[in-house]
Amino acid sequence: MRVLTHSVLSLLVGTVAWFVVALSVIAAFRGLFYGLITDGSYQHSWGGPTLVGAWLVHLVLGLLLVPVAVWILRGIAVLQIGLTRRLLGNGGPAWAVPVALVLAVAGALLFRSWLHQI
Repeated sequence: MRVLTHSVLSLLVGTVAWFVVALSVIAAFRGLFYGLITDGSYQHSWGGPTLVGAWLVHLVLGLLLVPVAVWILRGIAVLQIGLTRRLLGNGGPAWAVPVALVLAVAGALLFRSWLHQI
């Protein structure tokens, strides 16, 4: 039962990691190609009312999110290592399982919110 529990937790944490990767790639590419993928209305856009201003703001924000995503992924990797050590009995941290549960729930809520805003 312990192996199954850790496997499911690890799968959920890994799924959250892939979702973070997908969001960061989307943010970076949308920022880079903002002027090509928008409907052309920049009046109420961040950096608007001009195309140049809106494109620049979206580019900077998209690129600034990449290091944040890398930092989040590093934390998820540390969590995965903790879960693995705990499973193998190598003295993994006691916080790994509760943090993995919280991350899985938070990831599911983030995914649901993201789906509803599309």
